[in-house]
Amino acid sequence: MEEIQFFEKFADSRFMVCIRTPRNLTSETTVVLVHGFWSLPLGRKYDLLSNICERLGVKCAAYELIGHGSDIARLDNMDLNVLIGQLEDLIPRVFGNDVILIGSCGGGLVALQTARKHPTAVKGIITLATALDWRFLTPEQMKTVNEKGFVYVRFGHHVEDCKITKRFCDSYAEVEHWAPHEVSYPVHIIQGSGDNVMDWRKSLKLLEFVQGKDVMLKVIQGTGHRVADKKSFREIEFSLQTMLGK
Repeated sequence: MEEIQFFEKFADSRFMVCIRTPRNLTSETTVVLVHGFWSLPLGRKYDLLSNICERLGVKCAAYELIGHGSDIARLDNMDLNVLIGQLEDLIPRVFGNDVILIGSCGGGLVALQTARKHPTAVKGIITLATALDWRFLTPEQMKTVNEKGFVYVRFGHHVEDCKITKRFCDSYAEVEHWAPHEVSYPVHIIQGSGDNVMDWRKSLKLLEFVQGKDVMLKVIQGTGHRVADKKSFREIEFSLQTMLGK
């Protein structure tokens, strides 16, 4: 069963939330996909993840980040702190205080920092192509951002240019100053060795940022930035099984 809702109560934004419930629900945990910046929640990755959750008997949720999709008109109001606050609001109000967060690219940073503030609500985190590296613009592009307040950039598989604002860049630069912390929940960092957007070696810093008994890095041979192939989803399913105790 699929349920789609629109919310208008956070930061004056209107964004979509989709929750898929398996035919045989066996757990109170909800798996939540946090999509990447300048991307969308519904598509191949969410479909593959939903299939896994169907087999595991757990709900699978995805939602639009503020400033994306239905809320694209508010793109200029988006920054990393707003996106963290959005997920903080959604967990108790919509998803429930028993979640596993799967963050894709920048969505992994949103998941990690939200869990840091609400550790008792999080059963585990899986990051996909995520790194503590905010320098994703060239010096020329950053010069344009500082002069005009924004720049348009074409990323990887995107068919349209993405608008990057100075407000977002300034908030993203704060990632460099995030302090390391101990976690009690598992954090599985999944990267592709063939990622030409976020080199997998940059994810090594995450092992310093997040410290715990079940913090691990999995590098998938030949996988690219989207981390949506069969090899990657076998690892995602294995991680979910261990986090759910199945």
